[in-house]
Amino acid sequence: MPPHSRYLQDALNLGLSAKHDIWYPLYPTCTHANIEDAIRMIRATYTHMLETYKAEDISIYGFSSGAALAIATSINIGITKETLPQPARIIAISPLSAPSSPDELTEMLAFERYDIALHPRYFQHMRSILVGKKSNIPEYMISLTTASFAHCAPIHIYAGGNEALSVKARALAQQIKDSGGNATLTIANRMCHCYCTTDAFPEAFHDYHEICELIMS
Repeated sequence: MPPHSRYLQDALNLGLSAKHDIWYPLYPTCTHANIEDAIRMIRATYTHMLETYKAEDISIYGFSSGAALAIATSINIGITKETLPQPARIIAISPLSAPSSPDELTEMLAFERYDIALHPRYFQHMRSILVGKKSNIPEYMISLTTASFAHCAPIHIYAGGNEALSVKARALAQQIKDSGGNATLTIANRMCHCYCTTDAFPEAFHDYHEICELIMS
């Protein structure tokens, strides 16, 4: 299924603002595949990019499910025996990830009154959506907070303070640091899911352009 034209325009705007090439992989969605298939495709795209660019010049950027794929791809590179360099950084906006415990789900459900983009009850069913018909999906692909990040690229996480995924973002940043990785976390007060994918409204302007600076650095 092709992306909405607005997403393509956002990608073009990001490339122009950051003065960098943009690769836009159309990964398989979990309505037709599973999360492992999508990660395999992102990894293959990154491998192909290394034929043209140095790893230290590549940022993997994603929002929502794309953010989860970006992080999971870095985890996958770090744990596989094949020698593949990590990218310079992962930029993850509102990474979509299943709750790792009943307590975490309860915290996410408490955002029912505030999350205007993703109903928190969705996360009760997320695991089955991600795995599809396959039963042996690695747990880190389903719930990012179960992974070790000791061999991952630095990860910059952004989330809105009014979204249920801010619970997961905080837990993820803590897990990255606890397992020897490098995480930077920004929780924007009263902001919604994927708030800083554009600078179209004032509250997102600073963080959007901070991301552009990260890509240029």
